[in-house]
Parts: sequence; structure tokens; C-alpha cells
Amino acid sequence: MAKLGLKPEIDVQLLRLGGSAIQWTALQSRQIAASALTPPVSFNADAQGYTRLADTYDLPYQNIGVVIRKTEVEKRAETWLRLLRGVQRGISVWYDDPQLSKSVLAKYTRDKNAGTLEKTYGFFTKHWLPSRPHLYRSRLRTILRFFGSTVLPAAKDASPTQFYDTRIIDKLKK
Repeated sequence: MAKLGLKPEIDVQLLRLGGSAIQWTALQSRQIAASALTPPVSFNADAQGYTRLADTYDLPYQNIGVVIRKTEVEKRAETWLRLLRGVQRGISVWYDDPQLSKSVLAKYTRDKNAGTLEKTYGFFTKHWLPSRPHLYRSRLRTILRFFGSTVLPAAKDASPTQFYDTRIIDKLKK
């Protein structure tokens, strides 16, 4: 919204509807006027003639994460390390076996269009899926600024370091 010069909750009423598929249905039925859509839904909107007002691909955003309670970090450190190793293996498969990745995308998005699946795979590979589990402070800062401009004003001045602990992910790197 900032890219369009709009202020959340002032210039635009935000509705919390759910994921892209739900938002897409609401947009198509004219229940909402605009939506932030992610691939493959955004590609389908493009194909049906909807107008993109902006994209946010250049904005740093921590979109994938494993979240656990602080009190559980040390208590179950080995479990979390095994979980992150599994995530790392999944990421490796994503990059090493694009055909398998696209078949999984097709299954869970219910989109069988080969062109859309190829574009979706390319999008997530380029923009959203790091080659290894990693936490990016700048991406967390973007989320905090968004929360600070909408539902949680105190978040805009918060430091990202208040919200994470990298002990387990640091062990993964060894």
C-alpha cells in the first residue's frame, strides 16, 4: 500500500479473510475491490485480465518460518534441530527436483496448468525460498513496520532481535 501512497486503515479498509485462494474468490465475486495475491493465484488473475497495481517482490519479507515458544528452545533442542534438517532436505529437493516440486505444487494448489506451475515454481525459487533455512533481520523489520502501521503501533519501533533466537539454526549450519 505504501508503494501506492496509501495508508492502511486510513485510506484502505483491511479485511482479514484468509489466504490467496479465499481472497481470489472474494475478488472475483466483487465482495472486495482489491487483494494481495500470491502465485499461482496471482498468475490466474493476470490471465483473466485483472490489473496489478503494484508488486512487492523487491521488499524484504520473512515469509517462511518455524515458530516455537522460548521456553521450548533448549528443552527440545535436538527435536528442533532434526526438524530444521528435514526442512533443509525439503528445500534441497525443491531445487534439485523441479518436476517433483511442480507436482507437489499442482497437488496442493489444485492447478494443473503446466505454464502456471512453471511460473509459480520460478517465482518461489527466485523470490521466496532461500536455498537454506535462514533468518533475515531486514525481513522481520519489514513485518514489524507493517504491524506498526496497522494493528500494533508499538511494533514499528520494536527491534527484530526481540523476536528470535538463532541457537538451533546456528547448529544446523555446523
